Amino acid sequence: MAKVVDITDKLTFEENPALEIKGKVIEVNADAPTMLKVMGLMGKDDPGVQEIMDAYQLMFPEKSRKELDKLKLSFRDLIVVVQEAVQLIAGDGDGRGGDDPYYDLFGDWDLIVASFLTQYGIRIRTKEFETVSWDEFKSLLAGLAPETPLGRIVAIRSEDDKNVIKHFTKDQKRIHDEWREEQAAAVTPETFEKQMAELERMMAQLCG
Repeated sequence: MAKVVDITDKLTFEENPALEIKGKVIEVNADAPTMLKVMGLMGKDDPGVQEIMDAYQLMFPEKSRKELDKLKLSFRDLIVVVQEAVQLIAGDGDGRGGDDPYYDLFGDWDLIVASFLTQYGIRIRTKEFETVSWDEFKSLLAGLAPETPLGRIVAIRSEDDKNVIKHFTKDQKRIHDEWREEQAAAVTPETFEKQMAELERMMAQLCG
């Protein structure tokens, strides 16, 4: 008989992450292609009803959507569920790149695409990239060098030496200042409530 090696103990049998709502476990899709599509939808300046519903369809497999349908959630609660699912997979709630506060997966997507091609020779918008897991994508993203398009922008945004900033070009100063202004204008609870109310109004119109 040929040699047989039991490697069961070495395997993690890792399953998709999940949210728990009222005791029900709701599985969430965690592959890179799904998350990248969701990031594209939710990265819009003001995602509307259609973007949120599309993200919902992507984030949750059919079985999970059926469980959520049984809960009869309000549209506002559905938005929260989608946001929590994105946060669960992406590791943060505002679409930023993990521990690095100087880039945004939403706003900097074109820079990320260019940087992957520059450093790894990987074209993100190809079929081959669909085999990459979300965790692998995050590792590749974290490994981008300062010489890449994203790395150069991050260096400008993160600069806090006044003497260096003083010698910035006009374009570098604009990049630096725009980032600071965006962070200062982060969504407040009041703004969030207004956005939710507007989305609910739009949903009501769509439903007649």
